Amino acid sequence: RGVALSGDFAFVADTASRVESVDVSDPWEPLVADDIIVSSYAGEIAVHGSLVLAATSDLEVIDAGDPRNLVRRGLHMTPGGSSGFCLDGDRLILADGPYLGVYDLGGINSWQSAGYALE
Repeated sequence: RGVALSGDFAFVADTASRVESVDVSDPWEPLVADDIIVSSYAGEIAVHGSLVLAATSDLEVIDAGDPRNLVRRGLHMTPGGSSGFCLDGDRLILADGPYLGVYDLGGINSWQSAGYALE
């Protein structure tokens, strides 16, 4: 179960194959603003601009421009089954089964794989 914070909203990967948007503007009363079903259990989660990235067996891309209305933007299929990732600016490093993937997220609509390395 992962969590990422952006402004007044926390994005939570839960154990029921969902990603939730939680309004935490009042820390004494966090409220689930929306949720969206993803392809499988989501572990790692991060925010990149207005997008939420969730590591399922692949990589889910969710538009959170309006955190009260999450929209699935796509599913990026990975060769090894994504198990986690980290972000560094526009660069995403993906643990992907026996592989390590490096992606340039500068143009999120047309990701470019900078390369894969076998462990």
